[in-house]
Amino acid sequence: MSKKALILIENNQICDVVDSEFPVTSAFQWVDCDDDVRAGGYTYDGTNFIANPGPTYRDNRVTAYPSIQEQLDMQYWDSVNGTTTWKDSIQAVKDEYPKP
Repeated sequence: MSKKALILIENNQICDVVDSEFPVTSAFQWVDCDDDVRAGGYTYDGTNFIANPGPTYRDNRVTAYPSIQEQLDMQYWDSVNGTTTWKDSIQAVKDEYPKP
């Protein structure tokens, strides 16, 4: 263990992982951790660091889909131009992140 994880005591959230401690308020604590622990990638249960599962296909799709505004604009222009831009963009996301 050569890294230090900065933990928010209230909810055991990992806020940062650094090589050496620095002064923090009493709302935080420092905990020794392995080199692979990182903020956002792990949770801390008060004793152990637990790797968070990777994003699901649904998480990936949500971030990959165009915004609703963009989708509505695509649909409008598809209806005006007789194109399939919206359908093609949605299918591309579904193809890239298929349901398991």
